[in-house]
Amino acid sequence: MTSQESSQSQFRAQHAEILYGQGDRLAPLRAALEALGHPDQAMPIIHIAGTNGKGSTAHMLSHLLQGHGFKLGLFTSPHLYTERESIQINGRMIAESAFSSLLERVNSQVAEDFSQFELVFLMAMTYFAEQGCDYVVLECGLGGELDATNAIAHSDYAVFTKIARDHTAMLGNTLSEIAKTKSGIMRPHQKVVVGPEQDSEVVDQLKHQQEDQADSQWFYQDRSQVTWQAHSENYCLRLLNGQEVTVDLALRGSFQCENLSTAMLCYQAWLADHDLVFDSDLVNRALSGWQLPGRFDCLSKDPPIILDAAHNPAAMGELRATLQARFPNQCLTIVCAFLKDKAVNDLVACLSHLEADFIVTEADFPSRRLPATDLAEVFSDYGINVAIQVDAHRAFEQAKQHSQSTNPKQPVIVLGSFHLIKTIGASYYDQA
Repeated sequence: MTSQESSQSQFRAQHAEILYGQGDRLAPLRAALEALGHPDQAMPIIHIAGTNGKGSTAHMLSHLLQGHGFKLGLFTSPHLYTERESIQINGRMIAESAFSSLLERVNSQVAEDFSQFELVFLMAMTYFAEQGCDYVVLECGLGGELDATNAIAHSDYAVFTKIARDHTAMLGNTLSEIAKTKSGIMRPHQKVVVGPEQDSEVVDQLKHQQEDQADSQWFYQDRSQVTWQAHSENYCLRLLNGQEVTVDLALRGSFQCENLSTAMLCYQAWLADHDLVFDSDLVNRALSGWQLPGRFDCLSKDPPIILDAAHNPAAMGELRATLQARFPNQCLTIVCAFLKDKAVNDLVACLSHLEADFIVTEADFPSRRLPATDLAEVFSDYGINVAIQVDAHRAFEQAKQHSQSTNPKQPVIVLGSFHLIKTIGASYYDQA
């Protein structure tokens, strides 16, 4: 075993379970940041919380600021194919050798036994500071107030994407409770940016929390300022000054309208801070030509094969709307698996409105996966007969074979869990 392989094995041996809410996790993380030389204080930070759209919005903001010549550190989660995805500078993952050496160094300098997520966060902040990043875009892992990323001393922008019900056992049962938990990333002297199409109780809670922060500014538009047609290559954006511009965004889907609107609201606040004007050419160069794995990720066009990690009712509703717009009057072949702690009944209720042939399988997460037979029973409650294939690889092959037997070929959609997307995506790319 090489030293790099040994380091990777060591990393995977770290606590894989979520330690969120298990006592005071922020104190040891802050102590670790201090031991590492306060890397979180070395550069301005844009901190992003929300239920859906955090990753897409984070990538958009990172690319937009890169367009101005800045060196951008980007921390996101969860990863799909390699842990190194979570640590990027200017769109490039940290190298394997750098990841391994950084892992050994951080582990040797901190006393606490951290979870994987906590450790990679500490590694990311250290790496960004050492590499001289001009800005960091930092995505919360879970919640806000108690999330590991909230161990940072300060952030310049607190950005909130769509807030909906998910992880209710840890974050609260009502939207107001969830919003309050996520609002914990707010700080004094900060710009607070709230994405559109939020429930009123979410906005009220966020506004209330923002007003408690000294010298903070509020940026919010209740409606999305972005429109998109299902077969269009471009989005139409209305700026704060009323001007309409066309944006060529590589990511596709109606749900990206809200994410792009959120990113652009933050970006326009940033432009104003730096006495810069909106440059359509710069924006289009920054946002075109890249894809985010697992977010309406098109692997093939004939037949269409799409992977999407939607796993809560709000995200599933957006995905359903995009599929109906993209493939009108077409029957789909859908492979799905859910974790047992998700709102499975609501997810199936949403999917029941699609014309589709369903194959249910299981996600690669033994402690949390929902048995395929149990998922089939939920579909049965909605009068939907499904095929059951416990092995995800075989389920995907079965879906492709079924698509080939139809005329026209049915689009194949894989959805429901990052763990399922990781399994299918990895095998697909290995065979490509």
